[in-house]
Amino acid sequence: MAKQNHVLILCISLLLLACVPAECSEAYNSFVRKDLAVKPAEEISTQPAAEESLSEKVVPLIIYTVTLVEQHGRQILRESAIFLKEVLHELNEFPQKSETINLQIKNFESIITRFENIDLDDDSPAAIAEKSKLLDDVTASLAQTHFKAEAGVSQMDADIWLKVFRKVDFMEFHKNIYNMSVAAVGKFSKIFEIFWSSLGHREKEQLSDLHVWSTKFYATDEADRKFRQLYKLFEIFDVFH
Repeated sequence: MAKQNHVLILCISLLLLACVPAECSEAYNSFVRKDLAVKPAEEISTQPAAEESLSEKVVPLIIYTVTLVEQHGRQILRESAIFLKEVLHELNEFPQKSETINLQIKNFESIITRFENIDLDDDSPAAIAEKSKLLDDVTASLAQTHFKAEAGVSQMDADIWLKVFRKVDFMEFHKNIYNMSVAAVGKFSKIFEIFWSSLGHREKEQLSDLHVWSTKFYATDEADRKFRQLYKLFEIFDVFH
């Protein structure tokens, strides 16, 4: 059970990282109004036109990053919805359950209903705000499950959670979540390297804060810490202000 709990904590931390601020939609729409589109990494030229201003180079990077973070959150939500449905199914298979577990079942049912009533591909501000709140609640629900199991309310509860996590293959769920973070970080790294190499010496001097940020970003191989740094990138350019 100790190993399962350790992995649960790691998974919760990854889910927290995937929570997308509702302000992302506002930032995205603001940048899109400038008629600048997000291009795949391979389509961004490393030899931009001489008349292109520094801001015109930075804005596509920010749009790409905001979009990437939002898409990552959407992937996490889909994976979480599948996982919670499996957990709920397994919990309902036990004929005898404590009041604590029955309350948790109701909580899971409520979250799943919200999943079914939202279009995860809807990028409107209201939908993004709801998706962010939904991911927060999924994370909180898993955390609550962990703490209640750890508290040892009853041996029966502990046994039920252990059997459920084994049956739904919680380790695989965590692996999928982690791999999604690795993939998102990899995509960003590729686009950022092309962006940075397209800048001249003077432009890089103007973006000294970004240089400091990138040094920290590349200083670790851990996907969760790198993903956390993306929010620092937004702060540098005051994306949400």
